[in-house]
Amino acid sequence: MLQRIQSVYLLLAVVSLSLMALHPLVTFTASENEKQEQLVFTLYKIEYKQISPVVFSADQDNKALAFLSYGVALILLASIFLFKNRPLQMRLARMGIILSAALLFSISVTSYRASETLQLPNPGWSLGWTFFLPLVALIACTLAYFRIKADEALVKSVDRIR
Repeated sequence: MLQRIQSVYLLLAVVSLSLMALHPLVTFTASENEKQEQLVFTLYKIEYKQISPVVFSADQDNKALAFLSYGVALILLASIFLFKNRPLQMRLARMGIILSAALLFSISVTSYRASETLQLPNPGWSLGWTFFLPLVALIACTLAYFRIKADEALVKSVDRIR
């Protein structure tokens, strides 16, 4: 099962999508005079904090991104165990590529829109290492797809020889 390189690529994509919940994706901070604001964007929620002059906190659930992330991870995990059915494995890997790209796009759009909620101008931002994990999953899915496709072509060429 894990003897083929495409299974390792798919497992890398599953692990990278599963690790997204560990750390904030993006953190925005803004300060002006005595007023400070902070917006923390994680996979599960967007949390707004006004640090000074009055401490205020609010958060918004963001379960759709978590559902999409774990859904893609489950699809890719299922495709690892379908190594005997390469056409279905190729379709699932292709679906993983599309959904990983959609996840990366939705994270980017959501973080941009979340930054607009800050009341102070020119917020500073810092990307967490988990922001790039959907890109890692996208690259790993693409590599796995091409390896599965090459494997299928090899099997078909051997079948023609017989």
